Amino acid sequence: MNFRKSKKLILAGFVIVSLLAIIVFARSGDEAAEVSEETTESSVPVRTTIAETDHITQTNSYAGSIEEWEYAYVTATSGSRIERILVEEGESVENGQLLVEMESTGLRQAEIQLNSARRERDRLADLVEIGAVTRQQLDQAESELDNALSNYEQVRENTSLKAPIDGIVTEKYFVDGESFTAGAERPSIVTLMKTDPVKVVVSISEQYYPMIERGLPVDITLDTYGNRIFEGEVNYVASTVNSESRTFEVEIRIDNPDGVLRPGMFARVSVNIDEAEGLFLPASAVMRQADGRRYVYILDDEAVQRVPVVVGPRFEERLMILDGIEAGAEVITEGSARINNGSKVRVVTQ
Repeated sequence: MNFRKSKKLILAGFVIVSLLAIIVFARSGDEAAEVSEETTESSVPVRTTIAETDHITQTNSYAGSIEEWEYAYVTATSGSRIERILVEEGESVENGQLLVEMESTGLRQAEIQLNSARRERDRLADLVEIGAVTRQQLDQAESELDNALSNYEQVRENTSLKAPIDGIVTEKYFVDGESFTAGAERPSIVTLMKTDPVKVVVSISEQYYPMIERGLPVDITLDTYGNRIFEGEVNYVASTVNSESRTFEVEIRIDNPDGVLRPGMFARVSVNIDEAEGLFLPASAVMRQADGRRYVYILDDEAVQRVPVVVGPRFEERLMILDGIEAGAEVITEGSARINNGSKVRVVTQ
């Protein structure tokens, strides 16, 4: 009986000691956690930068291909015979230069009709003067003369084919003596390409639409010519934005007097989207509240101060600061998510 009581007392004592150990360990853990929190709170690692005024130009680069400025198909009336083609592929021509002579039978007939209509008009004009015919008959003769003249001009244009633009002969689809018939494989007698100037068409994000206007200067580089920079300017800005890509087309004009820029060459277009002078900070330094307002943390004697700011336009990875801080302020750029107003921090450099 005494042995059983002793065993119970020993077991109870063991339980009590175990409970006391657990309580002590738990309190020690809480105290350690509190100490750890205080240590972490008092030494949050951050990185900073000094707010400075600067003059920034935002330059965006776009890829495209050199294209001819204009393309022209020189054709005639289908079924007419080609007398002579006066140019060869690769030859430079000027606007108005004679390129092709077609069979002239139709032109001679049109000329005969024109001369006949002119003589009839002159004859009736004399008869009207003496009252031998009515004014209505003369008016009809003058109308027929106008029609004959219009027909003659049309036939002449389709007999002596001239260049509608300055350019280079890129294709010659027929030879002397063939009858011209337009088709998919041979759409014209010859084709012309104007390569001075040339152009590049690029697509630009809609956010930059207000900043792109006709006459804006741009720089163009090509892998073919290494570091050589070609000067161009915006010639055309699309009036609409593509609803799927959220971009708009911009046409760049480049003078090409020496002919070194050839259609099909890969080109990079550098556009100065915007430029400004003011106080700038890295975008990572500026925090946003749920209501959209912005703020930054500035360092003041190892403690941070939360300061509301007003931001302006963004230039790549930097934001213009319009109000809130002044040049020279030390602003936290990394670690802002772990601090609050008044937090103690330590600045790290690596």
